[in-house]
Amino acid sequence: MQPATQQEDASRLIFGPEFDVDKHGNAPVPISIAEAAHILRSRQSERSSSDDVTPIVKKTEQYIDRFDRFRSDNLVQAAMNAMEKHIGEHKLHVFEAVQLINLLPDDAEEAKTIIPSLNDKVDDDVLNSILKELKELTNAGENDSD
Repeated sequence: MQPATQQEDASRLIFGPEFDVDKHGNAPVPISIAEAAHILRSRQSERSSSDDVTPIVKKTEQYIDRFDRFRSDNLVQAAMNAMEKHIGEHKLHVFEAVQLINLLPDDAEEAKTIIPSLNDKVDDDVLNSILKELKELTNAGENDSD
């Protein structure tokens, strides 16, 4: 008899086997759209020409350009530093932190609706403070691009 497979459920932070720790003790870490943008920006400078870009890379770059709210590498780093602090202080899962960065909900109520694992984990005032901090970083980026 095969062991029962556990149903994936992000609302309870239960992910598929591709997110399990491997035999070397390494676990995959989700990255935010902002981090992906940072990686792609650094790779762009290494490419010899735009001819070296595959259609998948082009589509990925278009998606990231559309949804990346942290337009500079400094802002990406500041957002990640802020979230690392909150992961430690408030016991956020890295998945929750990445989703907060990616989705940037307007308030705690919206955050808990779209990231249900935050319910009963983080006080609304604390969550609103985290969201305010992230929004200030995105606003700083918008002001820098003017």
